[in-house]
Amino acid sequence: MVFTPFTGVENHKRSVTFCGALVIAHEDADSFKWVFTHFLAAMGGKEPNYIITDYDPGILKAVPLVFKTVRHRYCMWHIMNKVPSKYEVMRDDYSVFVKKLNAIIWDEDIEAAEFDAKWEEIGREHNVNNIDWFQEIAMEQQRHTQKKIDSCNRHTFPIISTHLAIEVHGAQVYSHRVFEEFQEEVKYSIGTYKSRGFTECDSLKVTTVRDANRDINYEVTYCPGIIL
Repeated sequence: MVFTPFTGVENHKRSVTFCGALVIAHEDADSFKWVFTHFLAAMGGKEPNYIITDYDPGILKAVPLVFKTVRHRYCMWHIMNKVPSKYEVMRDDYSVFVKKLNAIIWDEDIEAAEFDAKWEEIGREHNVNNIDWFQEIAMEQQRHTQKKIDSCNRHTFPIISTHLAIEVHGAQVYSHRVFEEFQEEVKYSIGTYKSRGFTECDSLKVTTVRDANRDINYEVTYCPGIIL
């Protein structure tokens, strides 16, 4: 692969190229892992929300090795390009099938449950439910993994480091993955920010918080009776 561009959509809804990789000798998991690792470094460690690629086994393995929060999806253009070979294009009802399929795939307003119901109906009408490729097994595996993670979050509680009320609350409301980042911020703040006592003004409390790293003081006013 001579050139691998990373293209996204900016806030004006225009395509923008973030970076590119030159001359990938092998399209295997190790090579793509190297590419994704350097892409992440070039982005300052900030992961994208989604990454959309074609169905490549090397990419499929490499994405979860590098990215922890990104959602990996397959490019619809590549999926639709495979439809003729999977459906047997010579079948008399092929054009009707594709028309129905496009109607639900490109419907921006369709809800997930409605899509599943219509896809099931199309599958029955055109007898494709017995074709493995049309069952999108990879997506089912992703959903299964997501359910396992959700179950783990519901039935286990992360280890608390400081026992501060804000950390305990964070453990209750965040997913384990997000809480790990939040916990690091809490631990960092303990050694960095120091409060210099309180003064009261009516129902408000005022305290001065010092940022030891930046040598800056902040005046914080808050009402103890209000919980946001």
